[in-house]
Amino acid sequence: MKNYQKFLAIFVMVLLALGVWQNSSFAKWPFHKAQENSQITQVAQIRLAQTQRRLEQEIRNNRFTFTVAENPATRRSLSQLAGTRIPNNALQIARRQNPLAESKEIRLGASIGQQQSFCSAEDRAFGWNELDKVTSVRDQGGCGSCWAFAAMAAFESSALYHNNINYSQIGTIADGSEQHILSCSGAGNCSQGGWYHPAFEFMKEEGTVLESYFPYEARD
Repeated sequence: MKNYQKFLAIFVMVLLALGVWQNSSFAKWPFHKAQENSQITQVAQIRLAQTQRRLEQEIRNNRFTFTVAENPATRRSLSQLAGTRIPNNALQIARRQNPLAESKEIRLGASIGQQQSFCSAEDRAFGWNELDKVTSVRDQGGCGSCWAFAAMAAFESSALYHNNINYSQIGTIADGSEQHILSCSGAGNCSQGGWYHPAFEFMKEEGTVLESYFPYEARD
């Protein structure tokens, strides 16, 4: 059996051995991971309303088919929403990493997921979420931790894809802990953001735990 096929079973067995399997908490923990605790000022509310009216008028003028509305992201600063800090040597890191990934793929062979035919060049549209290979949308709260969410989402979807398992089949068993990455990986923090490559390295060396064991708190 290939390593990819073994991944999920080994991951679950390790969690059981560590005593972190808390099945009763799966259904109780909400997907909305952080409560909005900041008060928006009256001036900001007015500006939001003005911006929305302007965008709605632009949509009508151009006969666009999409709509705009206020959401939790509009109440947060750009620094909170975009906390990824790309290092100056990112291209060099990618150039070193790509050959390693290619050689590992050759050594391991195709995973169960890679042996499947998920899409065709004739398809008008394609989305992994429609194939149930993407975990639920999360809320990072007022913390610049998008890099931690990006790293964990990639890890989760990769596990689902390579093992050809649907998210609806296993639910929260596939939900890793972003707080574990934020608090323990050393890849960044809430105030200054971070970079997901060290987060991947951390997960590769140390592993990770389930969301139910280490819930998200939107703080370091």
